[in-house]
Amino acid sequence: METKPLGSRSLSKRLMRRMHSHSHPHNETPGSDSIPRRTVSRREKFVHVIANPDTLFTKDSAQSPVESRFNPNPKSVLLRTFFSPNVDFGPSLPAVYVSQRRAPLGPAPSSDTDPDTAIFKSSHLPVHVLADLPPGYAMRPLCRSDYTRGFLEVLRVTGKVGYVSQRRWDERCIYLQKRSNDGEEYVLVVTDTDKDRIVGVGRWVGEKGFMNNLAMNGRIEDIAVARDQKGKKMGLRILEALVHISYHAGCHKTIVTCSEANEAFHAQCGFIKEGSSMVLHHNAVRKVEAQAYSS
Repeated sequence: METKPLGSRSLSKRLMRRMHSHSHPHNETPGSDSIPRRTVSRREKFVHVIANPDTLFTKDSAQSPVESRFNPNPKSVLLRTFFSPNVDFGPSLPAVYVSQRRAPLGPAPSSDTDPDTAIFKSSHLPVHVLADLPPGYAMRPLCRSDYTRGFLEVLRVTGKVGYVSQRRWDERCIYLQKRSNDGEEYVLVVTDTDKDRIVGVGRWVGEKGFMNNLAMNGRIEDIAVARDQKGKKMGLRILEALVHISYHAGCHKTIVTCSEANEAFHAQCGFIKEGSSMVLHHNAVRKVEAQAYSS
């Protein structure tokens, strides 16, 4: 079967069509003096959207290109995403942020007690748990001077803590002092006596409700152990001490929220799985409200 040769006229039409398509891209008007745009890859588009999130839903092709990959606007989505909403970004904040703005700093909180004085009573700690600690370690209540002993650094092992200044720390300690007088909260620490640093922390909170003849329920939170102290059963000793405090405070039951990976750890102290818990993060809702405010 013979192939029919292309005529000179049809060949010239194809060549002209190709030259026309190269000289006039899809988004350009034929005959204009504008420079043809380079094809943008999918990866470059993704990087552009991440660096400039405010242009994600922009569909106006006549809009001028973004000058920079980083948006310096203090109300930009990028800054609101990676920074805490408590930070003051500008003079005109959304109402949801203004409600969280702190009052002007006054005089530093004063306390007549010595910084090394325990905020809670040491007599609440069980003697048998103190005896089970490894040599060179001690368990005691929290005191104000623990700010410089690494209390917050140990707590960061379990989650986000954020920056806490000395002033805010002292304010919280004074608040805990008032709570300790009512027997509604207890914070303990485990210290390395040789290095004078904190290696473990734990917290118990008493919740007074209406169920079970106005019984009080205990809640155990914020159990954390320094990463270099694993394998010494520090977490178990802290849990045992907090359960002892909750029991002798007269609680109807003690509740602890944990992941499935830590269920076996809490079962060593008699905890059983009962129901499930859900959480609502309000900061995520505040971010959505702030985005709606700025748009």
